[in-house]
Amino acid sequence: MKPVLVILHGVSGSGGEMAPLGNPLSAWFDVRTPDLLGHGGRPVPNGYTLAEMADDLVGWMDGQGIGPAYFLGYSLGGYLALHLARHHPERVRGIAGIVVKHVFDEVSVAHITYLADPERLARPGNSRKDELIAVHGEENWVKVTNNTARLFQKFGEKAPLSEEDLRAIETPVLLLSGDRDPLVPEADSRRLAELLPNARLGLFPGAAHPLRVVPILDVMRAIKTFIDEVEGNRFAPGGMVNLSPRLVTGGIAHADVKVTIGRAKD
Repeated sequence: MKPVLVILHGVSGSGGEMAPLGNPLSAWFDVRTPDLLGHGGRPVPNGYTLAEMADDLVGWMDGQGIGPAYFLGYSLGGYLALHLARHHPERVRGIAGIVVKHVFDEVSVAHITYLADPERLARPGNSRKDELIAVHGEENWVKVTNNTARLFQKFGEKAPLSEEDLRAIETPVLLLSGDRDPLVPEADSRRLAELLPNARLGLFPGAAHPLRVVPILDVMRAIKTFIDEVEGNRFAPGGMVNLSPRLVTGGIAHADVKVTIGRAKD
């Protein structure tokens, strides 16, 4: 029986948008791609917290008969997976997180709020509005983006996971991110890997937002190796593992680039 891998999308996204990751990984795992609370055509509440999103996810797992599972979280989905590991550890066997943000200072929250502004998204030449309408519906896309802005504003007031919370997560975690991501600086990814006691960090060249610029094949191989190690009780934090000597980011080949995974160093 294949291990269950639940893929969690990012803000204003949907389960269907995670197909570039889910489709190839389904060769090895029982892949599930839920729509998170208020996303993907589901009823849109007037705001929600990360804890409410986690409770909704646990309810969905119960309804699907899913016991302890692996999670692959993109962006906010990765942070949600960490929240689940902190508050529902019995549901999580391991987490692979791509470009997971955990620092919500004034500047970064303002940036995300700007990116979620419906007026900006509706400007000529911005294709994201049409994508959001296709995913959430004409009547809901503005509500979804406004909820995104409010959610991160709440994060800025108080992060759902404190440093003490992150240090208490014993679940095996693989963190992957671009070394020049516009939303999650490399230093933040390194700090997160230091806080999590059972984590590895992998950096690839370039950005990890949006999803289409992520080197899917290399990330997929890293995730497959990670879950195999956890399944075989062979996972250990730290160490150095080569993803690939050749990565593709945004369709551009980066030759002779050696990418490693390992515990972040001071």
